[in-house]
Amino acid sequence: MDLQSHRFLSYFEPPQAAELCQLAIMEHFSPQAVIFEESEIPDCLYLVLEGEVEFSKRIGPQQYQTIALASPDEFFGEFGVLDGQPRSARAIACGPVTLAKIPRDQLMDILERSPGRVVLKLFGHIIQYLRYTTERYVSQIVHKQKMALVGEMVNTIVHDFKSPFTGIQLSSSMLKEMHPDEETVEWCDLIQAQVMRMS
Repeated sequence: MDLQSHRFLSYFEPPQAAELCQLAIMEHFSPQAVIFEESEIPDCLYLVLEGEVEFSKRIGPQQYQTIALASPDEFFGEFGVLDGQPRSARAIACGPVTLAKIPRDQLMDILERSPGRVVLKLFGHIIQYLRYTTERYVSQIVHKQKMALVGEMVNTIVHDFKSPFTGIQLSSSMLKEMHPDEETVEWCDLIQAQVMRMS
């Protein structure tokens, strides 16, 4: 997609949109390239023109939880640009990605000169995106908790099955010793083989 038709620019009046296009710095990222790391100081707003960007939060050493994706015609980095706080997640190119970067200082200058309706439209989009991201993240957490409960339940069931299996195996071994005739030994071997199979 071309920069002039990006949704972000539609929030602005034509002269401001043209000014933003002139300020934009085009940048290409290869697959898995880090666009920015969590905790970095924000310096730009990013408009996605091609490809997809993944946002993830650190949950442990070298472990990340995906929290959102950005596709063409979407933008990101607005929270850090608006409040000046460090980045809350890292951004990585999912494949080849083309972004238009708008420097923070110039963007803030344009926003200060913009009519109130421009800022309201922009904040409306940001709030909508925040709701979507929050819902998606909560769904992932709930799914993980459900899977953890299923895992605990399966472990309990497996443990509960193993106790009777041990009793059945011991009993069939004792029967074999007490009655060493061919038919009893054959039945006891069959019992033990099926218990092993069930285990």
